[in-house]
Amino acid sequence: MKSDDRKQRDNREQIEKRVIGAIVSFIEDNSTPINGQTDLAKIYDLDSFESAGLIFGLEEKFNISISNEDADKLFKTGTNGYGLPYICSAPVSGFVDYVASRLDITSKLDN
Repeated sequence: MKSDDRKQRDNREQIEKRVIGAIVSFIEDNSTPINGQTDLAKIYDLDSFESAGLIFGLEEKFNISISNEDADKLFKTGTNGYGLPYICSAPVSGFVDYVASRLDITSKLDN
């Protein structure tokens, strides 16, 4: 059982590295290190156009499909003082968890 737990942890770490690599490539800004705890919205002030580009990039990189509903869950939104929506939170850990779950589902379908 321990070896299965270790394999899952190692696999998640590999996925995290790949997701972070894809995010860094998309953002094209190496000034702030990104890890699983990074909140992209707070550091990079992402707008809806950039968030859509990031979703498309992850779909392409990992050969997965991210529904609009799931994308909305990855980017937490709020409203500013003028009643306009904005992205207030986009934690990297959410992207890693999502991609890991999609890759796990895909591999089970392939078998």
